[in-house]
Amino acid sequence: MSLTDIITDNLKFAISQVSVTLSATFEILTQSQVGSLTASGTLVSIGSVSGLDTSATHVRVSGASVSDYNGIFPVESISSTFVTYSVTGVAGGPIGCNVEVGNTTIYTANKQDVESGFEIFEDGREANVDTKFYICKSDYSTFPSKGHILSDGTTSFKVMSVHDDSVGVTRRLDCASEFQR
Repeated sequence: MSLTDIITDNLKFAISQVSVTLSATFEILTQSQVGSLTASGTLVSIGSVSGLDTSATHVRVSGASVSDYNGIFPVESISSTFVTYSVTGVAGGPIGCNVEVGNTTIYTANKQDVESGFEIFEDGREANVDTKFYICKSDYSTFPSKGHILSDGTTSFKVMSVHDDSVGVTRRLDCASEFQR
């Protein structure tokens, strides 16, 4: 293999990666409730709820008629009766929604789709790895490991195997998307 081939392969690899945000499994601290959502600028407040766990780091919102309000977001502020978080784009309201508070870890990773996936045998079962994620280890104190479920907001991925680079800077997550059986 020539130096030109190596550079070309590395360039193709770098171009094919996209930065994504992944969230680990959401640990629910307060069960889902119907709340009233209002917004000003990019700050969203949800009230008309009770018993929210004030140790929660994230809020999961669903059922809002404005899709930008739905998803998992870091908590800006929280009390037992309201929670606030930020969104991108224009905020408005009031509208109804479902709200849960809990904890999760949000990872920023580079995503690489695997063009020709390979087989991994797990307990006698075959699984196609169709996506790889690369996480900078110095940015986090806990890391996804084999069996963890991660989500990019539209697709869930099961971590099939993990590989740390030889100098301990990055962790590669070999994942299978949720639609495989």
